[in-house]
Amino acid sequence: MRQLLMVIALILYWIMIPSLAHEADSPLVNLNYTKFVESQVKLTPPNRVNEEHCLTEAIYYESGNQSVLGKEAVALVIVNRVGTSRARRSVCAVVQESYPVQSNEETHIVCQFSYRCEERRAPMRDMWKESSKVAQRVMSGYVHRELDAASGILYFHTSSVHPTWAKTKEKVIQIEEHIFYREPLIP
Repeated sequence: MRQLLMVIALILYWIMIPSLAHEADSPLVNLNYTKFVESQVKLTPPNRVNEEHCLTEAIYYESGNQSVLGKEAVALVIVNRVGTSRARRSVCAVVQESYPVQSNEETHIVCQFSYRCEERRAPMRDMWKESSKVAQRVMSGYVHRELDAASGILYFHTSSVHPTWAKTKEKVIQIEEHIFYREPLIP
């Protein structure tokens, strides 16, 4: 019964969001109709729930205390990374990406998204619910107009750190505590 209700909710969501995006005063942008080309996550229905869960989790732990706009930007980074390498064939693969790093005589694992390598707190219901809504909307191809200029963002970090890789990327936008980047255009 619970699964049936979940399927009905997803179907209603898929029906409602596209019609909202075409209203003139809607703050949503259908990525298919912008002047930018964004990567689109195309999933078969059995995978979608799992992919949305992975995206919801990443949004929650990486930007749960941020505005909806900040959450959408983090979600866009993840969605845009899907398909950028053989290892990144799904949202879950992007979120779970990690690699070994050798320091002195020790090898430790570094996670692409820090929360994956840290002990996690139990989610707060309202913040999780909002993160879930953002995940569903972004995977359906919709974001707020303010992110229209953030086409192709692939990286982000908090303003409290200064990673060396940031010097080689094009800074696109800062939303609250996060700074977002894309690959620089080659002249």
